Parts: sequence; structure tokens; C-alpha cells
Amino acid sequence: MRAACAMALGATSISAEDASGLVALDTREATKGWEAVGRLDIADAGFCTATLVREDVVLTAAHCVYDRDGNALSTDRFEFHAGLRDGRALATRKVIRILAHPDYARSSSEWSQDRMASDIAVMQLDQSIRFAGVDPFPLSPDAYTGDQVAIVSYGGSRAEFPSLQDNCNLLDQAHGLLVMDCAAERGTSGAPVVRISGGRPRVVGVVAAIADMGVDPISLAVPVQAQLQLLTEMLDSIDQIPSETGPARHDTGAKFIRP
Repeated sequence: MRAACAMALGATSISAEDASGLVALDTREATKGWEAVGRLDIADAGFCTATLVREDVVLTAAHCVYDRDGNALSTDRFEFHAGLRDGRALATRKVIRILAHPDYARSSSEWSQDRMASDIAVMQLDQSIRFAGVDPFPLSPDAYTGDQVAIVSYGGSRAEFPSLQDNCNLLDQAHGLLVMDCAAERGTSGAPVVRISGGRPRVVGVVAAIADMGVDPISLAVPVQAQLQLLTEMLDSIDQIPSETGPARHDTGAKFIRP
């Protein structure tokens, strides 16, 4: 991958022009099947995108859970709005526990491709979401260069409803990242990169950053394939309350962020 520069998208409250190729999911019919994607609000810091992967767990980008100085944000600053559209969510939940990838470098000044390749986190919600139509997306390791993938996300210019780009091309897999020609802007961080298999979306990656490849902008995502075992261990251990911040059981090495 020859990227001239890359930038974590971060949370956003900034307005911007809509990127081309995005389809607004601004009606009930349009959002059908995508209800597990929601806006992850961060008090005093804008928002990211997150995806329900279990009834009480969402998946997002690790850089969404730290401030600019690399300090972990407290759980009480987060709120997940599943299927948010025009100010109404199908379900709204608080976050009670966060588990970030153990290799994610907390300092924003330490950007590297290795750091970006570990830019994932899971969050446990205060209550399960068990509504008809809000079905957690399964994780899938199946993503190959040349595939077409889709991204559903919220963004700075489209904060009140999700948007779909379903004609993204997976250009490459390099340095532990998926390289795609998808549109992205601030707020897209944490959004699911999906493939449709068996009639439903399956998460193959998590949007982490934007970059330049020559004159063309690209999106970078953390692939589920490379992190599947760790993600499974993180998900299995997130319901175990640790006595202190540190490694959870199952030896994931991931760090809990306490309230």
C-alpha cells in the first residue's frame, strides 16, 4: 500500500459535504436490514459509528474511546442509538464496559500502520437490545482483494440518518488493513465494512481511517479476518467484571476501560 498520508477519522460534530456514491437511508423501508448499525454519541466529543454484534455488545474503532491525548474516555460519556433516523432510535443504550485491542497505541502522536491495524474496540451495553428487526451482525473472515463491499455509517454531514455505500471495491490488503475506494468522513470511524452472505450483512472490517493513494482518497479498515480469534476472546470475556483495569480472563491481553 502506497499511501502518502493517513488520518484517523475520529469522532465528529463537524459539517461537511456528502461524499459521492452514498445512498441516504432516511426512510423506514431504506433502513430495513441495517438496524444493527447505530450512532455512538460521545459527550462533548461528537460521535462515531458502531454495530451491534451481540444483543448487548457493539463493535467500533478503538480511537473513538480515547481522547486526543491518549486518555481513555469514561463509559458514562457514551450512548448507542441503534437504527437512529431523524432523531429517533429503535433502541438507545448506555455503555457500561469497554474493551480495546491490547496493541492499540493510545497516543494520537504515535500513528503507524501497526497502530491502525489494531484500531478496534468492543463495548458492553447496559441492557440487551431485543427488538424485532434489530438483529446483531455476525462477524465473517471472508474478505478478498477484488471483492465488492459495503459501508453503512453516520457522518458529519449526515448525522441524523445512516448512509449506505454498497459499491466499494476492496483494492488491497496490506499492513494488516483493508484498503477500499469507499467514501468516508469524520463520524464514519467504527462503521462496519460488510459483505452480504446468506441474505444478511456480515462484518468483514471496521473503518479506521482515510488516506491518499496517489491523487485518490481511500478508506482503511481493520479486517475481522486478522482479528477474529482476538475479537471472539474479547467478546467472550467482556461480561466478566475485572477487579482492576488489566487483562481479562481468557488471556486476551485487552484492557478494560472502567467507568
